[in-house]
Amino acid sequence: MSETTASESAAASGPSEHDPKGTMLKPEEHVLATLRSDGTRRWIRPRLSKGQLLTARRIVAYGLMVIFIALPHITIGGKPAILLDILHREFTLLGTTFVPTDTPLLMLFLLSVFVTVFLLTALFGRVWCG
Repeated sequence: MSETTASESAAASGPSEHDPKGTMLKPEEHVLATLRSDGTRRWIRPRLSKGQLLTARRIVAYGLMVIFIALPHITIGGKPAILLDILHREFTLLGTTFVPTDTPLLMLFLLSVFVTVFLLTALFGRVWCG
């Protein structure tokens, strides 16, 4: 049998809840950000940050709501700006009507937009970010 010292056996057993002096440490008060030490829930109630960015965000949000509500009522070339006619399988976007046979064309267009954004980001992203 091999003889081990007290320090070797303590090191082998893993970390302990003692400080270097050998006294017990107190448990932490906040186990999780939303849990108290007794197990009850600690509610997080964020405060509204007021300022320029909140005002700008609200202006953009209300503007987008107005645009999305108004677009079906605006006519371009005798057709609504946006019309999603699921029953007849026709989608009108800015006066142009798309039917299901236009799907490959739309797929190629979206793929080219994706590749263009990817390439521009790869080429000029380093210039922008440093």
